[in-house]
Amino acid sequence: MFTDTYEVTEAALLRDIIFVFQGIEGKYIKYDQSSDSYRIDNKLGVPKSVRDFVNKLAELGWLYRKVRKYLDARAGDKALGLVGQSFCAALQRELTEYYRLMAVLEGQQQIGDQGIVGEGASGTLTLRRLVVWTYDPLIRLRTLAALVDTCKGTIKSYCGV
Repeated sequence: MFTDTYEVTEAALLRDIIFVFQGIEGKYIKYDQSSDSYRIDNKLGVPKSVRDFVNKLAELGWLYRKVRKYLDARAGDKALGLVGQSFCAALQRELTEYYRLMAVLEGQQQIGDQGIVGEGASGTLTLRRLVVWTYDPLIRLRTLAALVDTCKGTIKSYCGV
C-alpha cells in the first residue's frame, strides 16, 4: 500500500535539531511565531513518539534563543553598569560552554552521517541519546532563561541608571 506521507529519517531530524540548538531553523523543524516554539511541520510523516522527542529537544534551542537575544540586546550598552556587565559576561561564559557541547554534537552527528560507525552501534548519535547529552545543558539554560526574565530592566534600576 502506497501512502502520500513523507517520512523523515532520524538522521535528518538530528541534523535539524542541532541547528535548532543554535537558534537556526532547519529543513523540517521551523520556528512557529504563534506558539513561540520550534516544531516539526505537521504535514510530515513523523511518528508521535519522534515528534515528542524532537519537541522536548527543541526547548533547548528556544531557551538558547531567549538568552542570546537578551545578550544581543545589551551588547555595547554603556549604561548597563558593572552589575549588568558582570551578569552579561557570566551569561556569555555559560554560552561558551554550550557552544563546546554543540561542537561535540556536530562532530558526533557527522561521524554518523559518514557511516564510520554502523547503525545502532554504541557511538551513533540518536534522538534518545541526544536527550541524555542535553539534560544538564537544558537545566542550565532553563535557569539562565529564568534569570534573564527576572533581570529584564531590573539591572539598570539596581545600578541607579
